[in-house]
Amino acid sequence: MNKTIMKTNPGTTPARLAAKIRQQFLGKSDVETLNTDFRVILYSHDTMGIGHMRRNLLIASHIKSQFPNASILAIAGAKEACLFAQSADIDCLTLPSFHKRPDGTYTSRNLGIPAGDVLELRGRSILSAVQSYQPDLLIVDKVPSGAGGELLPTLQWLSLESNCHCVLGLRDILDEPQEVICNWEALDTFKIIQEFFPSVWIYGDSNIYDAVAEYSFPSSLSERVAYTGYLDTSLRLAGIEKSSRKEPSFVLCTIGGGQDGEELPTCFVEAIRATGMPAKILTGPYMTEAARAALKRHAEDIPSLEVIDFVSEGDLLIRQASHVVSMGGYNTLSAILTYQKPALIVPRVKPRKEQLIRANRLAELGYVDALHPDDLSASAIADWLTRTPASTPLNCQPLEMLGLRRICDSIGLMFPQSKRNPEVSQSHA
Repeated sequence: MNKTIMKTNPGTTPARLAAKIRQQFLGKSDVETLNTDFRVILYSHDTMGIGHMRRNLLIASHIKSQFPNASILAIAGAKEACLFAQSADIDCLTLPSFHKRPDGTYTSRNLGIPAGDVLELRGRSILSAVQSYQPDLLIVDKVPSGAGGELLPTLQWLSLESNCHCVLGLRDILDEPQEVICNWEALDTFKIIQEFFPSVWIYGDSNIYDAVAEYSFPSSLSERVAYTGYLDTSLRLAGIEKSSRKEPSFVLCTIGGGQDGEELPTCFVEAIRATGMPAKILTGPYMTEAARAALKRHAEDIPSLEVIDFVSEGDLLIRQASHVVSMGGYNTLSAILTYQKPALIVPRVKPRKEQLIRANRLAELGYVDALHPDDLSASAIADWLTRTPASTPLNCQPLEMLGLRRICDSIGLMFPQSKRNPEVSQSHA
C-alpha cells in the first residue's frame, strides 16, 4: 500500500503550525475587543438529579438580565444544562456525569470507565476551563470541594493566581443537623470554606430555617453568611410568560429529575381517574425508560391526563396549574411559593431528610400541605384535590422571595463600575 507522507518545512514546529492555523481562524487579530464588565463561573456538581444545575442557571439568567455586559459560563455535571443555558444567553461546559448508587457511592453514568477516571477527567476539565477563562467571580453550588474533591485544585489555583471572589451558595436546608455536622467535620468542609470562600449565600429565609444555627457554623464563618431569601422564578420567566400560550387550568404532578419517587405519579394517575380533573404529569429526564413506559400505559385510558417527559421550562407548568402535587425539592418549592399555588408535597426521605424537613416546616407555617410517603395513596391525593380550592388564600406571613435581586445587589457592590440594566435593577434591603 502506498502511503502519502506530508512533508513540512524543517523549521516548522507544531507550535508554529498551531499559531498559523489559529491566526487564519481568528483573522488578523486573535484578541477581540469585547465590552465585558466581569466574568462569572457557576459550578454545580449534579451527581444526582438536576436541582443544583437548575438553581445555578436560574441565578445565571438573572445576573445576565441585570448585567448585560457580564460574561457567564456554567460548569455542570448534567447534560441537560445545555438546554437550559440556551434561554439564559450564557455558555455551558458539561462534565461527564456520575450516577449515584443506592449505597451513596458513585459510578460513571455513560462513559463505561472507572469512576476515578471520570473524577480525574472532570477535575482537569474544570481547572483548564478556569485557567483559560480567568473568572472574576465563582459561585459554587452546595459542595465547596466539588464532587469527590474535584474542585480543590481549581480553588487552590484561584487563591494563588487570581483575584477571583469565590462564593458558596447553599439551599435553605441540606439534611438533618447531625448528619450535616458529622459529614462536614469528616470532610473538613468548614476548613475549606474558611480558606477559599469569603462569602456564603443561603438561598432561604432564616425565619423558616436557620441553617447557621442548625449546622453549628463557627462564628468566624457565620459572619460571612448572608440569607438571600428564596429565588423568585417569575423574574426569569417574565418574558416567556407573556409570549406563552394560555391553557385551560389543570392539576400538575412533578417529581423533579425523576430518578426516584415513581410511586407518586402512579398514585396520581389513579387519583385523576377517580376525580376526572384535567391533569399533567412531568416525569423528569432521569426516570428510567421502563418506568416511563409503564406510567404511560397506566394513564393511556384517561383522556384528561397528559404525561410529559421533559420540558426546559417546567416552572411554567407550575405557574399555569391550579394545584400542584410534587416531591419536596428546593427548586420546585421555590416555584410553588413564587406563584402561591395550593400544593401537596410528598417528600423524599432517603438518602437524606432535606425534603422532609422542608415540607414539614412549610406545612407547619401554612404555605403548603405535606404527606409523608408512608401515607401516600391515590385516595389521599384525590381527597386533597377535591377539598382544596384553587384559590386557597395563604394564612401565613409573606416569605422572603428576593433572593435573585439580593444576589445581583451583592454582585453590583463587588463590581461597582459594571453596567446594570436600569429597567430591572432595583435594590432591596
